[in-house]
Amino acid sequence: MDLDHRPTQLVFFPYPLQGHLTPMLQLAQSLLSLNPSFKITIAHTHFNSPKIESPLKFTLIPIDDGLPVNWQPKGGADLLKLVDTISSNCRAPLFSLLSRLNEEDPVAGFFYDGIMGFAGEVGTELGLKAMAFRTSSATSFAVFANIEKLHEMGYLPIRDFESEERISELPPLRIKDLPAFSSDNSVLESFWAGISQLTKQTKKASALILNSLSALENEALKMIQHDFHIPIYAIGPLNCQISLNLLPEDSKCLSWLDAQPPKSVIYTSFGSLAGMDSSQVAEIAWGLANSGCRFLWVVRPGSVNGYDAAELPSGFMDQVGSRGLVVGWAPQKDVLAHQAVGAFWTHCGWNSTLESLCAAVPMACWARFGDQKVLESSLEKGGSSYEAFEALVNKLKS
Repeated sequence: MDLDHRPTQLVFFPYPLQGHLTPMLQLAQSLLSLNPSFKITIAHTHFNSPKIESPLKFTLIPIDDGLPVNWQPKGGADLLKLVDTISSNCRAPLFSLLSRLNEEDPVAGFFYDGIMGFAGEVGTELGLKAMAFRTSSATSFAVFANIEKLHEMGYLPIRDFESEERISELPPLRIKDLPAFSSDNSVLESFWAGISQLTKQTKKASALILNSLSALENEALKMIQHDFHIPIYAIGPLNCQISLNLLPEDSKCLSWLDAQPPKSVIYTSFGSLAGMDSSQVAEIAWGLANSGCRFLWVVRPGSVNGYDAAELPSGFMDQVGSRGLVVGWAPQKDVLAHQAVGAFWTHCGWNSTLESLCAAVPMACWARFGDQKVLESSLEKGGSSYEAFEALVNKLKS
């Protein structure tokens, strides 16, 4: 091989959840579109191994993660466990893989999900340009980066998880908007300690990349730039047409949308992770039924104990008839871009938020955990999700 003409190699290491995998692959696709000569390598865990249905010339290489076959997280505690497990089990195999790849074709850039700080340490140890990519909003990352200050100011541990008290240093956030995966402060203390460690690791990265833009999150980006003395690139919104879904899509919903009037449908989806109990499902179901509006509702398999798309409240579909459709998973970008969709009832995941903004679809918010609570506050400025939902219903009816 002619060493002077070896391809420039970029290596990407995504965190293996839907909301992290998609933007990381979109980042890779965007860089490849700028320079088609790049050699793109995706290192990934066996858990949620990505299957890319596109002509992109990515090389996918799995590394051992030590997780049981078919393991799936069941709630916030499992999500925290996933981070720790990957950090413990993947360090050595990642080091070995990056070493080998760098010997074959020098790695010009190593892009890792910022939630996996150990990956940045591995890249730095090997002398690579290790760049942290945060898939959440700049606003939520600014909150995460200020966890220690929030402790010092007495906001943490949280005394009242429903407190409306404003945090003057981080407007417009209230205490109830602080990122949390549990109502147990003993669990959260471990979570926040991990966030503080990630912040320190990120400050040592070669660069920080954010899926955002100054026109949307200018104040948060200024705050981050003030605290992080490394190059920061806000390159969003990444919204490339790359096909990646860890769940099978029901594309028949697009045909159903074709038969609906313009801007008449409430698209309802609460993401790839959040769960619901049976009472919440019933409340949502009858809320949609009694709204009188057309709706497309995603009820993800396994998201509700005892419920799936075929086990909704008795009499619900009889009342709704043809003006409502329930599916297990939907091609969300195509749905939001469809002329029949007039509103999006969302969990406030950052990818969903960006997709809705790009499609100019108004949102009603029902944040579930983590950075979704921060985003809900930013989007609604304190309005309740049910008030927002009611406002959207009234708008669609008018």
